[in-house]
Amino acid sequence: MRALTAILGTFVFAQAVGQEVMTLKAAIDYGRGHSPTMAMAANDRLKADAVAQEAVSGYLPQINGSGQLDDNLKRQTTILPAGTFGEEPTAIQFGTQYSTTLSVTAEQTLIDVAQLNGIQANKPNLAMADIKLEQAEEQMVYAVAQAYIHAQTYAEQVRLLEENLLQYEELVPILRLREEKGVAQALDVDRLEVTRSNIASQLALARADHEVAVAQLKRAMGMPLGTPLAIAEVERDQVDMRKPSPNGFELDRVLGHQLNTQTELLYSIDLKRKRNAFLPTLSAYGRYGAQAMGNELAGS
Repeated sequence: MRALTAILGTFVFAQAVGQEVMTLKAAIDYGRGHSPTMAMAANDRLKADAVAQEAVSGYLPQINGSGQLDDNLKRQTTILPAGTFGEEPTAIQFGTQYSTTLSVTAEQTLIDVAQLNGIQANKPNLAMADIKLEQAEEQMVYAVAQAYIHAQTYAEQVRLLEENLLQYEELVPILRLREEKGVAQALDVDRLEVTRSNIASQLALARADHEVAVAQLKRAMGMPLGTPLAIAEVERDQVDMRKPSPNGFELDRVLGHQLNTQTELLYSIDLKRKRNAFLPTLSAYGRYGAQAMGNELAGS
């Protein structure tokens, strides 16, 4: 039964290896397009663009138009007493049946220092959104690479334990036969059985760890957990001999420092905007209107 379990486990793992293998580079590229953190950072970038357009729109000409059509269903009627225009009382209606009013107003802001400060804030705000997008990409790449290496490590551990278990599965019958012939002792067989059981337990634990590592990799990539995923095996023949870059540490290249710099600039501009909000503003506007009245709808 234990041999059958090992064979089934090997078959399932071989099926995963037989699938299309995803390299680390492919996993990172997949994460760029599907990672939730990348999607949130991209949405924040679009939000910053919309805020910038809204700030600029406040200095564009504002044109408003309005129209009104009144239908006086029952006009005011005044009764003039007899003797004014004749011997009988006379009813006279005042006003018209229809009244139409149209007006267009155009307004242009000329001087608004606080609003200009808001436009100045667009630059650091957009820069902060770009930096946060780069930070999200860095975090995604690190998370995917870490989960990928863990999955590779556990996959290699599973492979080695399967090979060891297979060897012990082959040794147990041989040692039992030697025990029956009096060449080996029962204690040796028991020790071999215990070692085989320990390897089987380690193999089950390694498989569980491998499944968890693959699930973590899928979450970091933004891949659905139910999607099959096979990763590349560890390349044992290649040794990375690359040395670290000789360039010294540059604080200005650190994204966290760049973000703090832009945040400080944004806060200083916002402080100016709040102070300048009490300054007077200057704007120009023009208004054109027309009114028509008549007892016929077509002429009013």
